[in-house]
Amino acid sequence: MQDCPGAMKHLCQIASILGNLERLCLLSRRCTFVEFGAGRGAVSYWLSKVASESKKDSEVFLIDRASQRHKLDNRLKDGDEALGSVPVSRIKADIEHLVLDSLLDVPRLDTGSEDETRIVAVTKHLCGAATDFALRCLANSKIKDKSVCFATCCHHRCEWKSYVGKSVLQSYGFNASNFRVLCSLTSWLTCGSRKREEKLDPCSDEISQQRYAKLGFTVNESEEIGRICKDIIDAGRINYLKSVGFADANCCIYVPESVTPENVLLIAKTVESLKGLSIFHLGCQPGCVGTVSALANIIPEVVCKTFSLAKCGSWDDASALNRRLIQPNMAVTSQFGVAGLKAVMDAYGYYGGSVRRPLLSIDESGAKAAMKPFLENGF
Repeated sequence: MQDCPGAMKHLCQIASILGNLERLCLLSRRCTFVEFGAGRGAVSYWLSKVASESKKDSEVFLIDRASQRHKLDNRLKDGDEALGSVPVSRIKADIEHLVLDSLLDVPRLDTGSEDETRIVAVTKHLCGAATDFALRCLANSKIKDKSVCFATCCHHRCEWKSYVGKSVLQSYGFNASNFRVLCSLTSWLTCGSRKREEKLDPCSDEISQQRYAKLGFTVNESEEIGRICKDIIDAGRINYLKSVGFADANCCIYVPESVTPENVLLIAKTVESLKGLSIFHLGCQPGCVGTVSALANIIPEVVCKTFSLAKCGSWDDASALNRRLIQPNMAVTSQFGVAGLKAVMDAYGYYGGSVRRPLLSIDESGAKAAMKPFLENGF
C-alpha cells in the first residue's frame, strides 16, 4: 500500500466517510444507502461490508451515468463472502433526471412506521453541478427520514442554473456573472497549488510567487481565497438544505489537507432522522456521567428524568422521552439561539432577561415560534 499513495488516499477518505456515518449513528440502523456518482463503487463496497456486519437488512444503490470498468460491486455478484447478502444495485442514470422515489419503489412513505424507509446519501467525488443535482433529487423525495454525507469537490464546475444555493447568494448581490468568477477562484486552492508544483519543480515556488504577485497576492493568500470561495458555495448548499427540511446541516473537515485539499464533508439530517437517536442512550453506554444541556434551564426535571432512565438501563423509555426533546432543544440552540432560550425561560416563569451585545433580541413572533415545539411535545 505504501507503494501506491493514490490508493491510500482513497482509503483514507472512505474510512473517514464511514467513520462520520458511524458517528451519526447511521451504520447501526436499517438504511437504504444511495451513492451518487458511484464510479467504481469503492464507498458502496465498504458500506456493504459494514451493513452486512450490522445485520440490519440494509440495501445499497449505486448511481452513475457512465459505465465503469473494474467495478468493485462485481465482487458482490461473484459472491464475496465477506459482504454477506446485502442487496446491491447499480443504476445507470443521470442524476439531473433521477426520481429517487420511483427508483426505490418505496411502499410506505407516510405511515409513520418504524420500518419506514431511511435514505442515507453518500458521495466521495461528485463534481460541481452534480452535487446540486443530487441535493435537489433528495429534496424532491417524499421520504421523510433522509441523511446526507457528501464530500464536496470540483466547485469550479458548478453552474448558476443548477446551483441550489442561489437565494442566499442573491441576497448578497450575486448574479450569474459573479457566480462564474466565484467558481473560477475556487481553483486557486486546488489547481496548480504550490504543494503540487513543488513536486514537479523545486523552483516552481518562485514561479508561483511571480504569478500571484501580479495580482497582489502571495501563494498562501491565493490559496486562502480559493478555500473561502469553496466555503461560500457550500454555505449556500447548507442554507438550501435547511430550507427544505434538513434541520441539522453543516460542513466539517474530514481528512487532512495532505490527503486532499478537497477535504470538506457536507453533513445533513432531517428532523425525522434525528428522532431515531437517543443522545442519553449513546452517551451513557460508554460511561458518561452528566450532560451540559440548554434545556436544563427550562425543563430541568425532564432532562434529569431522561438521564436517570438511561442510567438505570431503561433505554426504550429514555429514547422515547429524548425524541420529544429533540425539536425543543433545536429551537433554543441552532434555530433561535440564546435569544430564543431566554424568551422561553421567561415564558416558563424563569428569568431569561435580555441578551448581551452584539446578540440581537427576539421579537414576540419569534418567541412564540421558539415556544411552539415545547407545547407540541407536551412540555
